[in-house]
Amino acid sequence: RESCSRTLDSVGRQLTGKSFKLHVWNELPVNAATGKVNKRLLREELHNVAARREDRAALLTSVQKRMLRGYLMWDLLLILAVFVLAGLRWEPIFVLPYAWGFVRYATERLP
Repeated sequence: RESCSRTLDSVGRQLTGKSFKLHVWNELPVNAATGKVNKRLLREELHNVAARREDRAALLTSVQKRMLRGYLMWDLLLILAVFVLAGLRWEPIFVLPYAWGFVRYATERLP
């Protein structure tokens, strides 16, 4: 089952052939004196919706970057543990701090 807004969105795309975003409102801002839709307030509300969406995307991106950085550090720690527990040659272990630093430097500069 599709939601009502998705159904309306797909019908609108089929009719216009263009990409557009459908906004569903329970009530429109109305001018009290004339009873007409206040287009200026409506544009402001649409702008606020877009700004909130951008803020949400930025927040999500920053959380994902922190998660990636954390997982990369644990992965390097796990690789070090495998080298130590497996008794493999010690020379590669001396490279791990440099790899750790590189990953830390690279993940802080993610877009």
